Amino acid sequence: MFEEKLEKTILNLKNVVWHEYVEMPYESINEIIQRVVETRNKKEFIQRLIFYHVTKNSVISIKEIISFLEKTKFFLLEKNKSYGDAALNPQKYFSNLEAKERLMVRIDDKINRLLLGKEYQGDDTVLDLIGYFIILDIVEPYI
Repeated sequence: MFEEKLEKTILNLKNVVWHEYVEMPYESINEIIQRVVETRNKKEFIQRLIFYHVTKNSVISIKEIISFLEKTKFFLLEKNKSYGDAALNPQKYFSNLEAKERLMVRIDDKINRLLLGKEYQGDDTVLDLIGYFIILDIVEPYI
């Protein structure tokens, strides 16, 4: 079930990127977060995060973004296997939060880590954040 929903969300993201792609000026991660947290526009946030993560200060093509989304899909499928579908069907050992609220807490934590500049060596907090937004779309479609 997760795999089919993930496939649909990735396809929707590809369409969003394909139809709404414009040359965006480089923005720092703090600028992106500040702008989008004010509006709470999840669709704009994930789009800007994807551009930020893929470009890293260079001009890229739609093909590169599509490739990134495919790699992200496989990354999320592997993560989902590792966690036993906990994103959509969480085991409630200590927390009674539903899937959507758990994801929002994780998103808030990742945003805070980025704003504080506290990334751990080997972590890719922006990629994690993109993944959480993709899973959030599976739980509550917004793309």
